[in-house]
Amino acid sequence: MNNRTKLSSTVYECFRAPVAMGIDAFRRGTWNAAPSMSTPRVHHTATRIGDDTVLIAGGRAEGGKPTTRAELFDGYADTWLDVAPMTTPRSHHVAVTLPSGGVLVLGGTRLHGAQGATAEAEIFDPIVRGWFRTAPMSRARTRHAAALLRDGTVLVTGGCGEDGRLPHAEIYDPRTDTWREVAPMRGARSDHSLTPLDNGRVLAAGRSASGGDACEAYELATDRWLRRVNPARTPTAHSATLLPDGTVLLAGGIDPRGSSMASSQIYYPRWSTWGEADGHPACDGHAAVALLDGGVALLGGAKRARDTQMPEVLEQNAIFDPDGGTWSRGPSMPQARYGHTATLLPHKGILVCGGYETFDIGTPASTPLASCSQLTPSWEGFSRITG
Repeated sequence: MNNRTKLSSTVYECFRAPVAMGIDAFRRGTWNAAPSMSTPRVHHTATRIGDDTVLIAGGRAEGGKPTTRAELFDGYADTWLDVAPMTTPRSHHVAVTLPSGGVLVLGGTRLHGAQGATAEAEIFDPIVRGWFRTAPMSRARTRHAAALLRDGTVLVTGGCGEDGRLPHAEIYDPRTDTWREVAPMRGARSDHSLTPLDNGRVLAAGRSASGGDACEAYELATDRWLRRVNPARTPTAHSATLLPDGTVLLAGGIDPRGSSMASSQIYYPRWSTWGEADGHPACDGHAAVALLDGGVALLGGAKRARDTQMPEVLEQNAIFDPDGGTWSRGPSMPQARYGHTATLLPHKGILVCGGYETFDIGTPASTPLASCSQLTPSWEGFSRITG
């Protein structure tokens, strides 16, 4: 390899390596229009496959009906690719990447209204770009939570079923395609979070139907839920992000009085205690993205209050710095969004897809969005080759 080829290769690797994906790079970043999805959708899932490919599945499409449609975003080619549809239409479902590389999609609602929760599950195979039906869950669930455990199984908790909010939990083993029920949570809950901790336990956080046990941890070895100190405020529709030091950031959500929260809280697993972090703009139903240097970006969402009939849909971009425990403003999204997804692509930036632009549900203005935006980080300070 001659010197010119070596330099070109070094420059290419510098720009391909995910070195500019931290807090400062996104504070100085810029928003650009990305290609639109083929299907408008809201309350869908977005799952990264590899480095720069995203699987979008389901959600409510035109007319508010859950859809089976799925598509792939190719970050290298900057294009969308249609793939085979799911076997079951669904929205408010969850998706988990399995150790095999497949994407497990679970539950959700398959009807137009709030009813119609499903127990159906299926796996997307990225090699053949097709879906394969798997064993269904023991209970139909929507607005539930799921987490991949250390042994490669998947824990599913809570959600809403025919009888309201559920405390029930079960575990899926992809090696045997079987489900087994495990100890139920102490509190029935939906729109909650489920975060795997470094100690092997899983933190469930979110207000329960009874108002108590807003925080508990599942221990696989003993099949039991451990009571934990509740946070000062117990939200639903919040975000939970595991930080590099093993703590968990809870941000935003809806408080017991029905207002959006402007506070964030940090859970310390070592001591099972909660601490306060700096405040951010009040929001719920937002999208949270973990940045590569430990920061967290909060994008969009809604701002609601008890005395306001119509919630405001937000364009906000708040960025959390774990070193100081503070929030700062990043460049606002070009379009307000709620019920959208946001995915970090290590070589591209943050891809935001779909959602609603307004809460005027039932009007033409509330049609789900097909549009997508990309927050591209600033490469300033990273493009210079040294040595």
